[in-house]
Amino acid sequence: MNDTKHISEVCKKLHTTSRTIRYYEQLGLIRTFRETPTAPRRLDSENTEKLRKILFLRQIGLTLDEISEIVRSGTDAAEVLRSKEKEIFAEIAVLKQRIRLLERVTKAAETGGDIYALEMEHSVSAEDQVRMKIAAQCLQCMREQRFSDILPFIAGRLKPVFTAELIEETWRMFIEKSGAVRETCRQIVEGNMVVTLVSFEKIGGKFTTAFEGEYVTGFALEYWNKKEYPYVSSDCTGQD
Repeated sequence: MNDTKHISEVCKKLHTTSRTIRYYEQLGLIRTFRETPTAPRRLDSENTEKLRKILFLRQIGLTLDEISEIVRSGTDAAEVLRSKEKEIFAEIAVLKQRIRLLERVTKAAETGGDIYALEMEHSVSAEDQVRMKIAAQCLQCMREQRFSDILPFIAGRLKPVFTAELIEETWRMFIEKSGAVRETCRQIVEGNMVVTLVSFEKIGGKFTTAFEGEYVTGFALEYWNKKEYPYVSSDCTGQD
């Protein structure tokens, strides 16, 4: 048996609790043992190291199911982490939209307006919520030049021509020239399209993602200004 430690020692070293260790053992993520039937439970160095990794993965936001994929199933950690990163960026986009709406509702309340007048505008179907998340993920992949990560979202009939190389070429020719993305200001659903209002270094841009169902059929970038979306701050549009 390699170097072992009492659970209390491990808890102190890794800043966790014996209850957490027991729970992870029940899930099959780690394994403790007893030297005799009545002796306290202990962890060997291999399982202590597993526990350290699990606690770190929990700290950066992975669920226990996602951790299980890495620890027990041997799934590529990079694949799970990339997926988690996309999920978090999609959540950020939704939260930013909520903040923008809250700012407008607050302004309406302060000026004696009808705060419920914005209710219908804020009402987004489940399908549109999925599309908004996908659009945010695709834009993030482009920003990080991970063009091949967009391919799973492309409609099946377009996969033979809608390649990572084509997406990269589109980015280089029409989007990258606008400069780095400073801020994603808001997402708006317009029919089968999700328009993401983006503040680039040089311009304000409408990054449009077109859909068939939940699959992407195209991207476009157009210039936009405050007159189109007057409720978005001038800091985002770059316009007076």
